[in-house]
Amino acid sequence: MGAAWLPRSGREPALGVLRRVVEGRWNGLTPDVEVRFVAPDMWDYLRPPLAASSEWQPGGPPDEEGWRGTAADQRWAMEVLGLRAGMAVERDDINRRFRRMLKDAHPDGGGAAGAAASRIAELTEARTILLHLASSEVAAQG
Repeated sequence: MGAAWLPRSGREPALGVLRRVVEGRWNGLTPDVEVRFVAPDMWDYLRPPLAASSEWQPGGPPDEEGWRGTAADQRWAMEVLGLRAGMAVERDDINRRFRRMLKDAHPDGGGAAGAAASRIAELTEARTILLHLASSEVAAQG
């Protein structure tokens, strides 16, 4: 189930391992483990509804649909800096959000002293990922 939500680069190796398990070429599992295979194109149709209050429609929650096609690291970085799915990732906006959130995370700005270092590292990593993506997009357009 988790392999279906991986990006294509991670999904194919994960499903390859599962196929080897199902075909019996890997003996690393105990007999009580059950492995099922669902083709990725059938996943939306086979997934049961979370609540039975109304008729189930294929697809995910509306806020999740906007992230479809976004790499996991890009999504993580956008969420860390408070960007929503589908927003244009512009250099000035990335830097502005980074500075504002950095100020809030720093102990001098009211951030928790114990968690400041890890939060600042998280913000810095998110900024680096998004700036790299923004510069890649500009280079591809030019």
